[in-house]
Amino acid sequence: MPLTVCGVIMQLSSISIKRAIMHIKQHRDTDLFPVLKEYDILFAHEDNLIKKLTSINIGDYEWQDYRRFLIPKDDISYRVAIQLDPIDSILFEAIIFEYGDLIEKKRVPISEKRVFSYRFSPDDNGQLYDKKDSWNSFCQTIQQKSSTYSYALYIDIADFYNQTYHHHIDNQLVSCGFPNQIKRALIHMLQNTTQTVSHGIPVGNYASHLLAELYLISFDEAALTSGYDFCRYADDIYIFVNSEIEAKNAILDVARILDSIKLSIQRHKTKIYDKECLNQRIANMADIDPADGLEKDFIDVFSKHSLDPYERISVFEFTEEERDVFSVSAVTKLLDSYLINEPNYQNISWLYKRLSRVGVDSAVSYTIEKINSLLPAFHDIASYFLSVAETQCGPQLEIGSKLFDFYKNNPLIKHNPYYQLSILHLFASNRSFNHLQEMIKLFEITNDHGRREIILSAYSADAVDWIRGIRHEFGNLGSWSKRAMIIAASLLQPDERKFFYESIKKNSQGYTIQLLMEFLK
Repeated sequence: MPLTVCGVIMQLSSISIKRAIMHIKQHRDTDLFPVLKEYDILFAHEDNLIKKLTSINIGDYEWQDYRRFLIPKDDISYRVAIQLDPIDSILFEAIIFEYGDLIEKKRVPISEKRVFSYRFSPDDNGQLYDKKDSWNSFCQTIQQKSSTYSYALYIDIADFYNQTYHHHIDNQLVSCGFPNQIKRALIHMLQNTTQTVSHGIPVGNYASHLLAELYLISFDEAALTSGYDFCRYADDIYIFVNSEIEAKNAILDVARILDSIKLSIQRHKTKIYDKECLNQRIANMADIDPADGLEKDFIDVFSKHSLDPYERISVFEFTEEERDVFSVSAVTKLLDSYLINEPNYQNISWLYKRLSRVGVDSAVSYTIEKINSLLPAFHDIASYFLSVAETQCGPQLEIGSKLFDFYKNNPLIKHNPYYQLSILHLFASNRSFNHLQEMIKLFEITNDHGRREIILSAYSADAVDWIRGIRHEFGNLGSWSKRAMIIAASLLQPDERKFFYESIKKNSQGYTIQLLMEFLK
């Protein structure tokens, strides 16, 4: 019988687990890290997986090892991002699917048009948040309010996700009516990912957004009580006033409110706007008024063919005129406009995300030529390269050669483990990039994250002999590379595979590893 807290067993429903699985299938577990190969195996045994996960007493669940990287925001700034173990990601999302409504009910109602970000709206297709274009609604509402007020105060919260105080989250979960076991599980998860320090929410996980919104319920309530008319999208806050004096007084009031929940204002981003400057800022923020005609052309094509921002679209569905939007000259012109003067990495990522949906190779040569200037958007660039390879409309071997050369010789990439991971993952994801023999030579000298991707590349290439030859390295691998080795060992002959799994059981900690061996045996 499992150990319990106060004799209470708390299990998640199969519906919540199914929704979490569907969400990860549709949208991945994070928008900052590569897709994990483990999901292929786990989801291939979905019914059994659901049965296993619904039997877990969630209050006593031991959260597993995560991986943590510094990810570039631009040329000089970084953010800490975390990718959870795959089973942990499913459970975290399932908790939010099952209990997120308790948070949503405590938030300022959508009808008031004040809080726009991550409105909880789950469904059986894995949708977690409202599908409406909340960002453009946010921009439109600010624009409407600018006709009523003379000034707007813009405030950004300093290092928001990393400064969230666990004790405040605990109190807010109680206030929302969370069962004690679920609250305990969430706090333990947060403590696990922050190495037991008392602050921080995992950056990059979709479920984290609702915990962040939970944290700011206190701010929203205090701002309303103070009589302020405001709009908020995550940690972007606009407060509307009629004079500069009112705006400066509002800064002090907001600073006091944030200080009460252990947060502070980002000084260099806080600004007071008059009507004219505010409208210009909103025009630059919103897709509803693209700064460049080429941007509008992109938006128009995608809007015509699909309203789902993640759905892949075949270029063969386009008219000749629509294909011209994705031509080499059009894409090059748009990327040049984003790189001139001070690079706009938000727009660069925006473009690569959309190119990935189509898989056209029109940006390949430009990207390879300008890679150093584009590096802060490399996660989306990597997804683009993979999309090109999968649609077989680009020179995969050439891309692979260039990528491998970057990995070995580019000083910016050699110094950044996140870039290295992103490049090596491409070889693990699509064997058409080739270069396995060169990668194998790096196995002994690379870090554990690199070893994982090299093992998965060998798995993708059916390199059974090499996999057989490194079985003895299993005990020297980290937990994430051990999972890769277990997956790769599935290529061995049945008796050989069974013997290997039996031999490593004592050296294989973690629920995910045990499930993989059970599903692959």
